[in-house]
Amino acid sequence: MDRTDLSCNERQQDMTEKSARDLVLRLNSNNLSDSNSVKEMMDLLAKGDLVTELYISKCRIDDDGLRQIVEAGCCSSKVKEQGSGVNESSIIYLRVLDLSSNNLTTISHLVNLSPNDTSRPDCHYFSQMRTLNLSGNNIGQTLFNAIECNPQWITSLEELDLSHVSCEIAAAVELIRCSNSQDSSLKKLNLFGNGIGSNGFLELSKVLHGGHLSLEYLDLGGNGATESGVVALVEVLKNNLTCGDDNSGLRSTELKLENALRVLVVGGNSGGPALEKAVKEIGKFHPNLDIARDKPKPKNGGMFGGNAINNAPGTSWTS
Repeated sequence: MDRTDLSCNERQQDMTEKSARDLVLRLNSNNLSDSNSVKEMMDLLAKGDLVTELYISKCRIDDDGLRQIVEAGCCSSKVKEQGSGVNESSIIYLRVLDLSSNNLTTISHLVNLSPNDTSRPDCHYFSQMRTLNLSGNNIGQTLFNAIECNPQWITSLEELDLSHVSCEIAAAVELIRCSNSQDSSLKKLNLFGNGIGSNGFLELSKVLHGGHLSLEYLDLGGNGATESGVVALVEVLKNNLTCGDDNSGLRSTELKLENALRVLVVGGNSGGPALEKAVKEIGKFHPNLDIARDKPKPKNGGMFGGNAINNAPGTSWTS
């Protein structure tokens, strides 16, 4: 084999490797308001088996556009392709979808998709999705029903961004409650800027006793809660003990519940000395938990400006 043949083979191998790689497609801030054009685009993506991350933020996609996206994705049956001799490991599913800041008022089309089960004949382009960004869409009034109808769309995700979606208190509670399981895959949940206030924090505290079994990162910042509301939420994290009988069955023992939570963001809500005291107390129960918050100004100022307090644990929140 001469140098020319070797070079050609190397180029062909390189092209094959590139075509097998996952591709990221960013179409942010383009006008995709024509639902027929959106459908044609998704037809190509779903059948092309290349794009795993799709970013279509601020593209003027409305509810009908989302319906077209979902229908196009569902028309691509991955199981049928497997039956035609395609190697299962080479099949590409959409893993990341950014639909932020479009004109969505409902996500019913998206959450009513088939379960995440590749053995079913209706397995589709969205069935392996792990990251979903819905921030900046006014879906708050329909969110609770969407969760209630199909909670699996929550627990099969790893990251979900619902910041600035007008999320109601009941929906926020249901999100955390239904994902509070070791079977859940949800690790990151963003509920920033939904205005749930102190009442929302009090309701959330009822489903956050001792922390959370799957969430590692929970953002509740910018929700307008008072210091007392934030303190109420933080303090329940130390209630990670439950009663149970030991092996002898003669006496009651305390069993420590598992907690996956590593970062809790409450910045953008009120803070103060009471919250600092609660955070310090929580550190005894969850030393690996970082609570990002608005820290009170030191009386005599300080080298770190208005958001620092001497020897205060946790990450300061920059407001």
